[in-house]
Amino acid sequence: MISLRTIAKILSSPIAFPGILFILYGFGVDHTHLLGPPGSPTVDEKFRVTGLPPTLFPPISVAVGLLKVTVLLNNTYFKSKTLSKVLFYISVPGFALVAHSHNLVGLPMQDNVPCVVMPLL
Repeated sequence: MISLRTIAKILSSPIAFPGILFILYGFGVDHTHLLGPPGSPTVDEKFRVTGLPPTLFPPISVAVGLLKVTVLLNNTYFKSKTLSKVLFYISVPGFALVAHSHNLVGLPMQDNVPCVVMPLL
């Protein structure tokens, strides 16, 4: 029988794809349109509604992207329970901020479901 932890690893590892897109965004290569359907708010618009100064968008984006990629690396290579806990504690306020910014830009509530579910994995 497959363990709950294995299922969580399978479900959480794909977070690395948006992580790579966030790292690229931080270095000025914007492919973040792949993160949502056409016509949805851009990552830049979501950052702006948080009230952060635009000069912080790139370094925050790179940091967020690296943390997302670290989830995959921890699931496949490091396999550290401590790192897993640290990533969890970091993700809770992060996903809450994402859900808040989604609400501010007018995204429907069902778009926030991943923001609630992902930290639980």
